Amino acid sequence: MTTIEHNEQLIETPLQVESNHYLEIQETGSALIQRAESFSVIKNDSDNLQAAEVLNELKKKQKAAKEERDSIVKPIDAAKKAADKLYKQVVEPLERAEKFIDGLMGQYYLAREVERQRLQAIEDEKLRKKNETYQKKVEKAEAKGIEPPPPPAPVIVQGAEKTIKSETGTSSTVIVEWKAEIVHEDLVPRQYCIPHMPKINAAVKSGMREIPGVRITQQTRVQTRTA
Repeated sequence: MTTIEHNEQLIETPLQVESNHYLEIQETGSALIQRAESFSVIKNDSDNLQAAEVLNELKKKQKAAKEERDSIVKPIDAAKKAADKLYKQVVEPLERAEKFIDGLMGQYYLAREVERQRLQAIEDEKLRKKNETYQKKVEKAEAKGIEPPPPPAPVIVQGAEKTIKSETGTSSTVIVEWKAEIVHEDLVPRQYCIPHMPKINAAVKSGMREIPGVRITQQTRVQTRTA
């Protein structure tokens, strides 16, 4: 016999709401669960009819419990919705302004970085030429048996600071990240794609019975409409 898991403990909500209706649903629901557990297999039409009646009563209890829950939750949801609306009215303009400044700081950092790389390339080329001259000096010094001069020191060009500290003690750090954006969906390699289940299920529903890499099986479910 199949065992249906259920909770026999008295119902307690986070708001400590006492509901005699909930207790009634739970008590009568327990009897229905026991009736459901009494079915091991449906052997004939009579068993099938009784199972349908139990299923109908189970759906009614679920509907009643949902209605009771909604009577408690809807006022809370309405208050939350109103609070969220006020919150958005205040926060969204602040977030837009933050995003605007964030963009300006990011553009400034990247522009400084481009300039740093340009200047660094110039310094690296200077160093390359100095090293060529230095190598000749080393060869001459070795030929004369004297100590060669010290090598030229590289010049490191400093860019914009990533972290900026304000006078109030707060700090803002520019974080450079690489991010992808799809511009031609058909050109994206398969290893970066995932199957689209809504499209697959729609194809199966329309009559498709064979799709490579997909197992298609026939399943049943019972739709119950309460009176």
